[in-house]
Order: sequence, then C-alpha cells, then structure tokens
Amino acid sequence: MQKNNFDIQYVLDKLNLTLEELDKLSDTGPVIDVKSYITERKKSNIHGYGMFAKTKILKNDLIGMASIDNTYKTYLGRYTNHSANPNISFLYNQSNDLLAKALQDIEAGEELFLDYTSHFLNPQYL
Repeated sequence: MQKNNFDIQYVLDKLNLTLEELDKLSDTGPVIDVKSYITERKKSNIHGYGMFAKTKILKNDLIGMASIDNTYKTYLGRYTNHSANPNISFLYNQSNDLLAKALQDIEAGEELFLDYTSHFLNPQYL
C-alpha cells in the first residue's frame, strides 16, 4: 500500500502525540500576519488553509519568518501544511526564531509543505 504524503498519522506516531495534542501545539500563541511579497495564505486542497508561493522561489532561498521570539507565529508558521515530501524546511536562528527555507525551486501558485517532524526531531540552525 502506497503511503499518503499528507498523512498526519505519520507525524503523530513520530512525535508520540494525539491529534488533539498536535492541534493544541499548532494553535498556541498569537498568530500575526506579516505582509509578504513571497507567500500568501489561501484555501488548501490538503487541509483548511495553506501557504502558497506568490512568486517563483528558488532552492535555498529564505522565504520568511515562521515564528518570532519563539512566541509569535506568523501565517507561514501557522498555516503551512505537512507533507512527507516537503518543499521547505524550518531553520532556527540564534534567537530561536524559525525561518522557512526552500528545499527546491517552487513555482508561483504552488503550495508550501513542511515535514512537521523535522524541526522537532532534527532541528537545524542557520
């Protein structure tokens, strides 16, 4: 049986969380809309809302902030959906802010995807 790239059960199993606990983690803290010429929040065919490229993003480009001071989530940090085949990753800086970086070229209109387990189990830093 082929694995569904958007299966959230994989995330729950890897992080040893229930769906309710994951929802609580993603809903914690205030969410702020940081204006961006690179990304926008729109309805997703995967789950609720998602983040989409407004313009072409090149591999290794920094896309924007996902969280600020480890307190405030941006739309990028709140509405990016999970995929086992992500096209972005989250990286920590020295202040523990999360920044999104392109793992591959992303076309305008394409949805951004993150492997939810990556920045928890294998944190990477700038």
